Amino acid sequence: YIVSTEQQSNVAEELYQNLLSRNKKVILDDRKNITFGAKLKDAKLFGIPYLIIIGNSYIGNFVYEVEERLTGIKSRMDFNELCCSFKDAWFSSSSAWSSCTWFTSVSTSAFVD
Repeated sequence: YIVSTEQQSNVAEELYQNLLSRNKKVILDDRKNITFGAKLKDAKLFGIPYLIIIGNSYIGNFVYEVEERLTGIKSRMDFNELCCSFKDAWFSSSSAWSSCTWFTSVSTSAFVD
């Protein structure tokens, strides 16, 4: 589940496309006119196990913040570390997301525990 600030939306879209091209199933929250905090809150309410956060820490560092929901552990990773760290099981399919319409770039699958 990728969440970004409005300023980093292009970076989020690029990451989303890169992960899809590697057959990773991921959701991009690209909703407009909603705060970054509200996107994070929604992801946590939905029980998304891993968040890829692209915020101010990305600027100049080119690292993504990855948060594991269950433990609250946050890690910073570049793109190669991100791709190597995620096991295929983390990107398993879930038909529950196929009917989710308020994501405009939603894959029919999402992260699942």
